Amino acid sequence: MGAFIAEPLMGAGGVMPPPRGYFQKVREITRRHNVLLISDEVVCGFGRLGVSFGCTAYAFEPDLMTMAKAITSSYAPMGAVAVSAHVADALASASQASAFGHGYTFGAHPVSCAVALECLKIYLEDNIALNVRSRAQELLGGLRDIAETSPIAGEVRGRGLIAAIELVANRETRQPFPPSMGVGSFFCDRARHHGVIVRAVGDTMACSPPLTINSSEISELLNGYRLALQDTECMVRGKELKIGEGGAVFTRSLQFD
Repeated sequence: MGAFIAEPLMGAGGVMPPPRGYFQKVREITRRHNVLLISDEVVCGFGRLGVSFGCTAYAFEPDLMTMAKAITSSYAPMGAVAVSAHVADALASASQASAFGHGYTFGAHPVSCAVALECLKIYLEDNIALNVRSRAQELLGGLRDIAETSPIAGEVRGRGLIAAIELVANRETRQPFPPSMGVGSFFCDRARHHGVIVRAVGDTMACSPPLTINSSEISELLNGYRLALQDTECMVRGKELKIGEGGAVFTRSLQFD
């Protein structure tokens, strides 16, 4: 039997939400050909998209779900796999000596399990998913406002509290910058200078802020994006950019005086 594995919203690939109806079509095809559908919930799971899981956000039913990271808020190493009834039955029927035929070397580790249980309790008691839904429009709307007036900002993408701005050489054609320019790396450096950590996936500037972020912190994040974008505009135009108290001057060759 084969399997189709996908993130509901692709994270490390550049914050790529699926087209409308994509997973419904995938689910139809996989069932028709007896192929398992695996939802990789390592990024999307436990509230990142404003609901419990990415498959819930995009309304499809997987055969298996892989989970990690947010299950303990990354305070302890923990991963898990959830399986549908027909997959569990297949594993159980093939097991020997009444032992479930699947496991990990450190499965059910007591420390990680204790952290996971407490983390999941906090998610529910503090209604973390509600905060994500409340802050999501502030984040995405703010990034769109920033991108609207920038000549190098292309598409703004995301859902919940994962979002990104794709930097482009031409807004109309979405022509990318030459990789040799290092535009994404430069933006990352400038964002960090302005107090915000972002991830450059090529020239896509991605962020996944804490699920507990508040409105004032969203404003700080957006301000860092705005300032870094302004600095990057200067870079691609070959303009001088004053950096730091020492007044160092940035030049287009990415060398600092």
